[in-house]
Amino acid sequence: MSFRQWIKKHKSVIILLGIFTLSVVIEMSFGLYYYLKHGPVLAGNDPYYHARVVKKIITEGTYLKYDPLLGYPLYKNNPRPPFYEVLGAVASYVFYLITKNLDWSVYLGISVVTVLSAAALTVASYLLASEVFNSKKVGYLAALFTAFTPAIVERSAFGFADWDVLIMFLGIMGYWAFARAVKVVGDNKIISKSYAIGEYRNLMRILSNRRFLKYAILSGIFLGLVSITWQGYPMVLAPIAFYLTVSGIISLASRRDISAEYVASAISYLIPAIISYPVYFWVMAPQPHTWKYSVLMLVYVLVVGGVLLYLR
Repeated sequence: MSFRQWIKKHKSVIILLGIFTLSVVIEMSFGLYYYLKHGPVLAGNDPYYHARVVKKIITEGTYLKYDPLLGYPLYKNNPRPPFYEVLGAVASYVFYLITKNLDWSVYLGISVVTVLSAAALTVASYLLASEVFNSKKVGYLAALFTAFTPAIVERSAFGFADWDVLIMFLGIMGYWAFARAVKVVGDNKIISKSYAIGEYRNLMRILSNRRFLKYAILSGIFLGLVSITWQGYPMVLAPIAFYLTVSGIISLASRRDISAEYVASAISYLIPAIISYPVYFWVMAPQPHTWKYSVLMLVYVLVVGGVLLYLR
């Protein structure tokens, strides 16, 4: 294989790697020089709190449930789910083994996790855009736009270590996997009502499709990781419920089968409820009011989606 043929064969990977690298350079260029010249420093109040939690994980091996410095002199529960801090702790511990300087390692570790999350977000944008519009060119533009978006750069620049871009990356990957699951089954228009009592053959056909299940479960895992990263995760889950509702209403007139959307939505919402349960009840100080939203959204999908599926 010639070099030109190799380039042509791996063109998408090369372009995405270039955009990924460009994003890293943009994010690092603002803060790395100052960090190396003046020592460990972060920007903003949230990054310092993330660093405080990460230090506790590294030094004591436990997550910060109750913080005596929140609401001082009274303590408050640490409201932050642990996934971002755990990733930061892993990266920080690697640097700590090399430098033996806790502050330097933690500040660098959580900053690197944030920068890499922003770069990974460009790849997620490519995957979702190319899947939805069925065009790699649109995907490249979406990835490039993500790399240069000021709001993303501002919230993920080196030194501003926060979870915003990680949440966006996980959420978009969840949407991409959901879209893949729906497209695997295809868009079927039916002649007669499929869901008269005792006739659920189409649902069984979908549940036996391994590719569909793989992507639906993958969507649930990504959204589940969002649920243990941010307590506002219902806002990330909501678009799938909205999509199912709109598709169901449209299907009343078009008679299009929405079995794939229904099953994929149910799986995508069931897994976050399972993943987040031990976190919100055991790892963190108990947060039952936060966890219940995952259950309520799952019930909404099962009931409303089921009614629309039957009426269609």
